[in-house]
Amino acid sequence: MVLNNANNRFSWGNDSQGQLGNTGGTQTSLQQAGNCISTLPVTWLYVQGLLQNNWAVIKWATGSESNTQSFEVENSADGNNYSVIGTKAAAGNSNATHHYEFVHTSLPAGKNYYRIKQVDTDGRFSYSSIVSVNKNNVEFKIVLAPNPATESIILASDYNEIIEYRIFTITGQQIKSGKAKPNNPIDISELITGMYLLKCRDEVLKFIKK
Repeated sequence: MVLNNANNRFSWGNDSQGQLGNTGGTQTSLQQAGNCISTLPVTWLYVQGLLQNNWAVIKWATGSESNTQSFEVENSADGNNYSVIGTKAAAGNSNATHHYEFVHTSLPAGKNYYRIKQVDTDGRFSYSSIVSVNKNNVEFKIVLAPNPATESIILASDYNEIIEYRIFTITGQQIKSGKAKPNNPIDISELITGMYLLKCRDEVLKFIKK
């Protein structure tokens, strides 16, 4: 008789008709592992989670792979319920070291959990260890300077993210829009003298054009 248990198979019998037994010719229920046990499909070297520019960078490496098809990156807010947020192709069959990386750009504030699901070419799968990345809910602060301004303004920020902005008259008419890197000048020389509103992200900043 053969019993399947996950990736292992166990057999027992009285070995009178070729069954796997204890070679004593008597019936036994002692489970003995057969030689059909396969080697591990992946040798994990490490799994890491890093916070960079408010993005979660998930890195992992394998020392060997056998019939691997893909790696699915899964994310969870509570450490229990996971969903797939990305996929990386695997090496297939290799005894060399392979490094992988996935960037999660839209992670919510707070603690985020990640694990890697390794999928074989035959559909079988296994999981890596779980890592966490904590994104602090820090307010994105922007300072507009100089104010009043004549030729240009600067959106000063501690974050190195492209800022989308729109400029309105005080009555709400949009007259200019664009994108700017923090601390880079925005040309306002074509604006007439007056007060304006600059909207970016969730902030509304007032400035005066002289």
